[in-house]
Amino acid sequence: MTITGANFGASQGSSTIQFNGTAAAPTGWSATSIVAPVPAGATTGNVVVTVGGTASNGVLFTVSTVAAKWPIKISANKRYFVDQIGTPWMMVGDSAHHIVNVVPILSWPTYFASRQALGFNTVNIFSCTHGNCPTTGATADGQLPFTGMITTPCNGTNRSDYDLATPNPLYWAELDSFVNMAASYGQVVLFDPLTTADYMNDMRASGSTKAFNFGAYLGSRYKNFPNIIWELGNDFQTWANTTPTCPGTVSDNTLVQQLMAGIASADTNHIQTIQLDYYRSYSNQDTTIVPYINADGVYTYYETYDYALKAYSSSPVSPVFLTEANMEGANNTNILSIGGVLTPANGLVLRRQMYWMMTSGAAGHVWGNTHVNHSDSMWQSQLNTPATLQVALLTTLFTKYQWWLLVPDQTHQVVTGGFGTANPNNENLYNANYATTAWIPNGSLSLTYVPSSPTTLTIAMSKFAGPTVTAQWYDPTNGTFTAVPGSFPNFGTQTFATPGNNSAGDPDWVLVLQ
Repeated sequence: MTITGANFGASQGSSTIQFNGTAAAPTGWSATSIVAPVPAGATTGNVVVTVGGTASNGVLFTVSTVAAKWPIKISANKRYFVDQIGTPWMMVGDSAHHIVNVVPILSWPTYFASRQALGFNTVNIFSCTHGNCPTTGATADGQLPFTGMITTPCNGTNRSDYDLATPNPLYWAELDSFVNMAASYGQVVLFDPLTTADYMNDMRASGSTKAFNFGAYLGSRYKNFPNIIWELGNDFQTWANTTPTCPGTVSDNTLVQQLMAGIASADTNHIQTIQLDYYRSYSNQDTTIVPYINADGVYTYYETYDYALKAYSSSPVSPVFLTEANMEGANNTNILSIGGVLTPANGLVLRRQMYWMMTSGAAGHVWGNTHVNHSDSMWQSQLNTPATLQVALLTTLFTKYQWWLLVPDQTHQVVTGGFGTANPNNENLYNANYATTAWIPNGSLSLTYVPSSPTTLTIAMSKFAGPTVTAQWYDPTNGTFTAVPGSFPNFGTQTFATPGNNSAGDPDWVLVLQ
C-alpha cells in the first residue's frame, strides 16, 4: 500500500511504520510518500508513521482477513483445515441457509458486517424451496435457478420438475455476487447450490448424466472463486436407500454422487463435503460418496460429542466439523425442555453443542440462530444475541493455544473421574452432564468442557510434562479466567471443583490445565 502525507523525511533512517502495532518493512520512502507491504500478522486498525520519535495521526486501515490465503485446504495429517500457507484455520461458521432466496441484495452487507465483527469466518447457505423460501427456489428478486422444465412419469404420476441442463445465468450471477461479497467481509462460503431437501425430484427427473453435467457447470463456474467449500446434501433422508425412487431411474445417492463427481471433474481447488440425514449423521457414513469428500460434517440433535467421536474415528481420516445442530430459538425435535416445559434452545444448549465438538476432535463448527438462518422477519434483531456474542469466546479460548494439536481424551486418561455420564441417545440437551476433554499428548495442555455444576473432576497429573501444572477455569459466557490458587505437581491425582455458576448464571465451565 502507499501512504501519503508530509514531513516523512527523504529516507527512512530510524523512522518506523506500524499497522495496528505490527511493524512493516517499507520498500519505498520519500518526504511525502511511503510504499510498504502489509506485514504478516497485521490486523485491522490504525496505521501510524513515527519520525524522530514523533508519531503521526493514525489512519484506519482494514486488513483483508485471509483472501490471499484461500482456498482452504486440508492439513498433512488430515485432521484440520489450513490456509494456503499452511496456517491452521478453525471453521467458525454461521447458518444463513435462506439468505439468497429471501433477503434483497442491498441488505446482505448488514448480515456480513455483523458476522465479520463477531469473529465468524464462514457462512453456510443453501439454495432452497422450503420454509419461507419461494417454492420456485427463486432469489429474493425473482431469478429462477433453471429456465427449463422436464415432465417425467414417477409411480403413475406425471411430474414437472426443473431440467438441470438449463441453469439460468442470471440466478447464478446473483450467487456469484453473494460469494464475492462474502469474500470482501472475510467469509468462506459453505456452499450448497442444489440441496437434496429441495431439489431431489429435479435430480431424479433429470437423471445421472444431467446431474454430472450440472456439477461440471458448477465446478467450472466456481473453481476460481477462492472462498468456497462445497457442501452437498442437506436433510438427505434417502442417501442409504439403494432402490430408485422412480422406476427406470437410479438411486438418489447415485444422483448426488454424480453431481459431486461433476464438480470434482472441473474443480480441483476446493474441498467437498456432504450433509446427510437428521436426526444424526456424519459424512463418512456414505461410503459411496467418500471418494469425493475431504471433510466430515456432523449433523446431530443429540449430545454432539457422540457423533463427533464416531466421525473422528471413521475412515478415511478428514477434518471433522459440526455442520448443523439445534439452533438458538428453535426446538426442532420438540424434546428440549426444562422441568418438563418445552423450551427452545438457548445459549447454554448452543455452547454445549460447540464445546463438546471442539473437545471431541472437531476442527470447527457452524452455529445457528433460527431467525437469522431462515431470514425471517426477526433476523436483523437477532444478529447480536448474547448467545451469538459467546461464539467468539470459544474462538478466543482455542486460538490462544495450539488447538490443532488437541486430540480427544476418549478413554479418560487425563480426566479419570467426575466426568459425568455419557448419554449419546439424549436429545434434551438441557439434561446433560457429560464432560469432554481434549489434550495435547505431549502433556502441555488439556481443555475440559464441564457442562454442569457442581462438578469435581479428578485429574491424572502424570499426563502433564512440566514439573508443575497450573489450572484455570474459563467462563464461556464472558471470556474471563479464574486461576486456581497454587501450582500442582505432575504426579498422583488432583481434584478441581467448578466455581459455581458462571456470569450468565449457567453451570458450564472450561478447565484449562497447562
